[in-house]
Parts: sequence; C-alpha cells; structure tokens
Amino acid sequence: MELAGRGAIVLRDTALSAHPTGSGFEVRTTGGAVYRGRRLLLATGAYTNGFDRLHPRLDLDVRVETVWLERVSPPDVERLRTMPAIWYDFEEYPAFPYAYLLPPVRYPDGHHYVKIGVDRDPDAEHDAPAGINAFFRSGGNAQRGQELRALLHTLLPDLPLAEGLTKPCILTYTPHGRPMVDAARTAGVFVAVGGCGGAAKSSDEIGRMAALLVREGTWAHDFDAGLFRACYC
Repeated sequence: MELAGRGAIVLRDTALSAHPTGSGFEVRTTGGAVYRGRRLLLATGAYTNGFDRLHPRLDLDVRVETVWLERVSPPDVERLRTMPAIWYDFEEYPAFPYAYLLPPVRYPDGHHYVKIGVDRDPDAEHDAPAGINAFFRSGGNAQRGQELRALLHTLLPDLPLAEGLTKPCILTYTPHGRPMVDAARTAGVFVAVGGCGGAAKSSDEIGRMAALLVREGTWAHDFDAGLFRACYC
C-alpha cells in the first residue's frame, strides 16, 4: 500500500470480484484482501464487460493492436526533441489507411523509443478477459511489427536503423467517440471507460470528472453530462 498524490491510496493488487452489501460494496482481491466502500467506480478499460456483472453490458468495441517501438540513440533523441505527435492519413498503404507516431519517449529500460501504431490488428479480436490476457502475454504480432517498422522508416527516412520491438496494446472505443463517465444502472456503481485511443493526454481530467461524479453522486463538471453518457448493448 502506498499514498499517492492528492490523498489517494494505491493498492498493488488485482480485484477478483465486487459484490453489493447492505451499505455499499465489497471487493475481494487475488491477495486475499477485502475492501469495502459505499460506492464503486469501474475504470477497468477493455475488461469492463468481463468484470463481474454489477451493471448491464456496456456497448464497447475492444480492439487489439500491435505497436512498434524503434530505439533512438541519444544524439537522435536530441535531434528529435521538438518532434510533435503525428497522425498520418494516406492511400498508398492499403493495409494501413492511417498511422500515428509519437516522439522519442524514455521507457523503463532507460532507452528512448519512437512509437508507431495503427489502432487495430484486423486478424485478431478479443473481448473476453482470457483472450485479452493471452494477447498481452503474446508480445503482439511479429509480422505486423515488421510492417510497422517498414512504414516508420518510410515516414521518417532519416531515422537510422537501430533495433526495436513489438508491444501488445488494446483500445476500447465507445459509440459516441468519447469516454463513458456516468452512473451505471446498478445503484452505487459508476464507470469511467472507453478512451477511444486518445485518452492518455486527457487522463487526469477524465479521472477528475469521474471522481467528482462518485463523490457528489451526481454530475458536477462543466461539460454536458450527455457527452459522456454510458451506452448499453
């Protein structure tokens, strides 16, 4: 257990189940712990529809994706330090109608990598927890990784060939193209899911929206609540 910023307690454990009690909810974890609270917020991404059945199934489109990380040398990190995030739309790659690139980012291994992805592996779809887990353990699609690497060096031809690796990724889309931040149909349950492939840059504010909703029990943000409504299958 550790105390994070703004008074949050971060528990490094995996929730197995959540059940309503007379006064709220009880969550049990793989570590054998039991936690209780008056309200429950599910920010469980692609796993949301497989996490207990405390609410009706949400209308989420779960997409698996292989991304390529190209290692960048220190001189090139400096050279590319003003590189913006880039979105390409093109017609000359039938398998890839678009692609996104991120500038060099330092990863936990201490190296910097440029990332390229296209948001979907069309030959693999998973929406059950077992399939999602298997995809994450697979390391991604090696062939797709090489195709992405070739595309990367077409788009950035002056980036020296070095070494890189594939990584598995998973995205969760909603019908309206915005996150669902809403009260679920089960009393006391709230959801904050569906980043639609672009929520990392806004995650702090999305989290604040959800926290206000859970704390107040009603919508307390200056955006229109309808923009972030929960959609059900």
